[in-house]
Amino acid sequence: MSADQRVQTDLRSVPLDLAQARLFAAAIPGPCLVANVVPGGLTVLASDPLLRRFITATHPSGPHLGEVIPVGGFTVLEPVLRALRAEPFAPRSLQVPVGDEPHWFELRVTPVIYEDRFVQVLVVGVDRSDEHDVDRRERRSRRRSEAMIAHAPGLVLVLDSAGRIVRASPGVDHMLGIGAGELAGRPVFELLHPDTLARVATIFNHVLGLPGEPVRIDDFRVGHLDGTFRACEATVTNLLHDDDVAAIVFNIADVTDRRVAEERLELAAASDSLTGLANRRSLRERLEQAFDTARTDDAAVGLALVDLDHFMLVNDNLGHDVGDAVLRTVASRLSRVAGTVAPRRSPEATDDADAALVARIGGNTFAVLCGGSQEPVEFLTGLAHEIHAALDSPISTAGREVPIRASVGTAHGRPATADGDTLLRAADLALVRAKAKGRNQTVSFTAELQTAAEQRLAEITALQSALHEGRLRLVYQPIVRLDGALVGAEALLRWDHDGVLLTPAAFLDLAEDTGLILPIGAWVLDQACRDLVTLRAAAPDLQWVSVNLSSRQLLDERLPSMIDSALATNGVDPSSLAVEIDQRTLRDDPGARTVLGALGAVRAMVSFDEVGADWALLSSLAEHGAHVVKLGRRFIQQLDVDVDDHDRTLAMAVLELARTDGLEVIAEGVETIEQHATLRDLRCPLAQGHLFSEPLDVDTFVAIARSQR
Repeated sequence: MSADQRVQTDLRSVPLDLAQARLFAAAIPGPCLVANVVPGGLTVLASDPLLRRFITATHPSGPHLGEVIPVGGFTVLEPVLRALRAEPFAPRSLQVPVGDEPHWFELRVTPVIYEDRFVQVLVVGVDRSDEHDVDRRERRSRRRSEAMIAHAPGLVLVLDSAGRIVRASPGVDHMLGIGAGELAGRPVFELLHPDTLARVATIFNHVLGLPGEPVRIDDFRVGHLDGTFRACEATVTNLLHDDDVAAIVFNIADVTDRRVAEERLELAAASDSLTGLANRRSLRERLEQAFDTARTDDAAVGLALVDLDHFMLVNDNLGHDVGDAVLRTVASRLSRVAGTVAPRRSPEATDDADAALVARIGGNTFAVLCGGSQEPVEFLTGLAHEIHAALDSPISTAGREVPIRASVGTAHGRPATADGDTLLRAADLALVRAKAKGRNQTVSFTAELQTAAEQRLAEITALQSALHEGRLRLVYQPIVRLDGALVGAEALLRWDHDGVLLTPAAFLDLAEDTGLILPIGAWVLDQACRDLVTLRAAAPDLQWVSVNLSSRQLLDERLPSMIDSALATNGVDPSSLAVEIDQRTLRDDPGARTVLGALGAVRAMVSFDEVGADWALLSSLAEHGAHVVKLGRRFIQQLDVDVDDHDRTLAMAVLELARTDGLEVIAEGVETIEQHATLRDLRCPLAQGHLFSEPLDVDTFVAIARSQR
């Protein structure tokens, strides 16, 4: 048996009570042997890669024991010498740096003697790291908690069960202007604003009964050292039951900047950016408040709506900068009026409840709201007078004097019979009536206005229904030569209203004001083109059908494409359609000339109606694409048996000018034999009127045309 084999045999006989533990051994002198001592022998360890990897990586040729195990306060030599002298050696604990985590080992030293000769020292280290984990976890938990508190956003206060501050995060300096050390032992409630103290204390007491459950506290304030208060939100969590924390954690977020931003946004949402006055939203809110107060005081709420007359002319002619300056000045003047005119209030009314509010609720529309009046009619009359007086003098801006006038509509109501919405509608109805009466006037709401408004709404609804339900009709009045030969026809609109055919005189203004004239006009164009096909099939001599266009249609840029679509859809030649325009539209609405110029691309005929003795306009009609002119009814009615030389001379001049410009002339409204004779003498080529035919529906027109073929 070799010496090595005998050593191995003796090693097996070494009494080790730690045979199942993870061990490592080292020979002195000599390289370190990583091994696992198990019953039956000493084998090279294959199941301890962590320690083996550390050793082989740092000392590939095998380190000495002192290199692997830094003993610290004692050297490896000391226990070895004690072992050689057979002196007792108490196990010691030490750390071995294995990987990222240190391991704790219990160190034992045993001498190996063979044949009375010292051979080796067996150093056994038992891994006791698990026994140290509890302390390690506690230390880690404490370090983690302290790090979280130190780096947490906002302010973290650690409180005991009585609400006293145990520890505070560094954020306390910024939020409260106080060092964390100065807060220790102070009740957290001393930091709170008195207005929020009771609520926060109640929530804190509630939290004591909810271990581990976070509870949110919204909108409270804490004091800063400089005397101001910070707006805060917080989450409070009771962790008294948690051994790692054993406290109540008060996590506070400073939301002062956010609150300021929200207030600015709220102010912007509630005010007019140009004038700084309240806007429509604020007006509605104050109306509700005013009615609530008036209900208590048994008072009335008064409202005046102010609309600047013809303000569009200021913007269009002087520019929007001047217009904006005018609006700001008007806002200032109305605010002064509201500040000096106060309603007669009840003795119980509060000072703030009836404070006047001036608002800008539209482009050039303002509102003045006052509540608490016991005599609202008298008060609103005086208020309107003061408003007109305040706006009477011109506004100086950009080196210009801008005159300004306004229409005013007033209304009042008591909570028993009105609310904010009804009062707004009532004042608006009064304002509409003031503008309709010629502007620069004041109208107060009455029950009659409401009745008229309801009737108008009913008429609008009925007209809309007539369009959608097919109760609009077209009739056609023939246009003839003076010998009676058919040349054309004028399409005339009728409304079948409960069996009665209404002429445009009964509903045209309504259609214009509501914008219904646009869809109605589109229907007329399409229906006239469709009927034209039918009429020409029965009367081949029919050259054209004319359709009347309103001034509102002539301001619609879509008109040319609308006409083109009606012609194409029905297969009608453009020269067979004449669009008829009142010559006053061309004179009064310069914007209509732009659309009229675009009609040239459509190639439809253009006819001007109600032509009289306006020489300048008459001479320019050809320049605007006119093909036909119609002598107005009033002009024709003067051509009777007693026509004087002046009228005859005027008529002859009109006809001669039209012929010179190559225009067809139609005498409209011919009703008597005498008018017919005069027109023949004047050599007027075409005419229409009751003398020749009443307006006819399509079926009757077709039947008469066929009977005369």
